Amino acid sequence: MKKIFAIILSLAILVPLTVSAEQFIPNDLYFQDQWSLLNTGQIVGSDGDMALKAWTEGVDINVVGAWDILYNEESPVYNINANRDPIVVAVIDTGVDYTHEELQGRILEDAEGNIIGYDFVDNDNDPMDEDGHGTIIATIIAANSNNEIGIAGISWDAKIMPVRILGDSAYGDFDLIDRAIRFAVDNGADVINFSIVSAILQSDLTETAQYAYDNGVVIVAAAGNSNINLTSTPWTLINNENDVNTIIGVGALNSANEKFALSNFGTGVDVSAPGTNLVAVDYDLSNSEVGYYFVSGTSMATALVSGEVALLKSFHHNWTSQQIIEAVISTATPFAAGGLQGMGTGRINVEAALGVNLYPDKTPIITAEDRTVYITVGDNCVVPISSPDVFLGLGYEWGDIVEAKDYELDLYARKLPLSSSWMPENGSVIRGSAEALYLVENNSIRLFNSWDEFVLSGHSMDDVERVSDVVIRAYKDSIKN
Repeated sequence: MKKIFAIILSLAILVPLTVSAEQFIPNDLYFQDQWSLLNTGQIVGSDGDMALKAWTEGVDINVVGAWDILYNEESPVYNINANRDPIVVAVIDTGVDYTHEELQGRILEDAEGNIIGYDFVDNDNDPMDEDGHGTIIATIIAANSNNEIGIAGISWDAKIMPVRILGDSAYGDFDLIDRAIRFAVDNGADVINFSIVSAILQSDLTETAQYAYDNGVVIVAAAGNSNINLTSTPWTLINNENDVNTIIGVGALNSANEKFALSNFGTGVDVSAPGTNLVAVDYDLSNSEVGYYFVSGTSMATALVSGEVALLKSFHHNWTSQQIIEAVISTATPFAAGGLQGMGTGRINVEAALGVNLYPDKTPIITAEDRTVYITVGDNCVVPISSPDVFLGLGYEWGDIVEAKDYELDLYARKLPLSSSWMPENGSVIRGSAEALYLVENNSIRLFNSWDEFVLSGHSMDDVERVSDVVIRAYKDSIKN
């Protein structure tokens, strides 16, 4: 039988500590120890007499801000997302313990309460975990959160589709990979977590990955834990892509933003995520008590990225696979110059990915709630246009206006960056609807305090450019900031 395998590593007992209450922090018992989600440089637990420290403050996936957008009841998009169907994450692994306290209400079921999943090892509809690995992955992605127990998952409302292809020794038949991925796609998965590696490549998996991609399903797959350069030794699912990036390949980092010693690297690795000493459930069929321990490996890093993709899909329901993949890869926090070759574009940044521009630069948009026309400009900013003359004067036509969703407008700062190419050039004299005259200089404006000052500057009224009051306010706001 051809073999595939999944790997988890070290374990340790946890000790809680406190974090800042000023941020949108869930109240899960061990969230303070989840440095991968919020790294304050804290001590996150102990391993015997040796403390485990999250070494570099800020080396995390920046998810707290994304939670504030999606799950804070005061967020303008909270109620919108609350009324949507949950995102489905298929965990193709050793199965999932669907009775676990962290996964109550989080397993995908049909109207009769039957689990939507499958056990390809025993060929039945009971994908119970007999190893533990899949349950760890599922809880990192979507553990019940803000409920005063255990850990916080990345997605607080995703559903898990358990798909078992590995036995109790975490080994399985290679040929099940294709069947499992197609099952997940055909049964409603939005995301597939594949924390499994294989030493065998075949063209069928490239076609399978393309099938998922074409159906809007994003596969997130582990690079593996053998410290292998995949450029010279390709042997994981992330190397089955040809020229299309249909899979997000994930490497693992430690809390100092260094490569996890065992993480594979090279071709196919698109991004990296924390993968050492992550808090996870202890899964032991012989022990009925629930425990929480540390685990390490690219499997865990992959689960973090799958959680990020679930958040992106829950917010951007209409995005294609390509848009989701590009958002994850392009918004990762870059590594320092010259460092971590072969580990992708950087460490994932969930909040940044959630807030990428929805519309291309200089797109006029309007919403049903706010009928003002806005022009998208620069880095997540919009400028409201104050009159039809200003809009037409900028070279737009009414047919250019795009109808945007109300909540999408809230992703943009309503302030015009002064670096916009259609702002007045330095040296220009401008005025709005008032009589005041301003000189544009150094990307700011200076008020002429008197007529004499204006004349002595060598300018005349022929030089004065009439601009929207929005432009004047944008300059003044920039000065204040």
